[in-house]
Amino acid sequence: MGVHKIYETPEALYAAAQRYFAETDKYTMAGLCLHLGITKMTLSRYGQNEELREVVELMKATVESSVEELLLYGKNQTGAIFWLKNQAGYKDVQHTDNVHRGRVVLSDTPVDEEEWQKQNS
Repeated sequence: MGVHKIYETPEALYAAAQRYFAETDKYTMAGLCLHLGITKMTLSRYGQNEELREVVELMKATVESSVEELLLYGKNQTGAIFWLKNQAGYKDVQHTDNVHRGRVVLSDTPVDEEEWQKQNS
């Protein structure tokens, strides 16, 4: 069975995370967890701990920032988009704007013209 490190203080967790960020320029959540000697589930539990929550959020934001940089400036934009949607909570949103009789009608669900006419006549 693997080594499970316990970080009881925010300072200890922060210092360990900073060592990871100093050692590499390609940050990943898996790499961070491996460096810390914990699983992603343990990191999630740390994020629920009132004392450690802010440090966990800072670590996640650091990794997320690295992925955003890849998205904006890197070559594997599809991979970065996939990661941001599945790991960082980003999502695609579609809004359809229609104007009918001087009113703006917003819809998250596209409808064909016949259905729209039924709904708005």
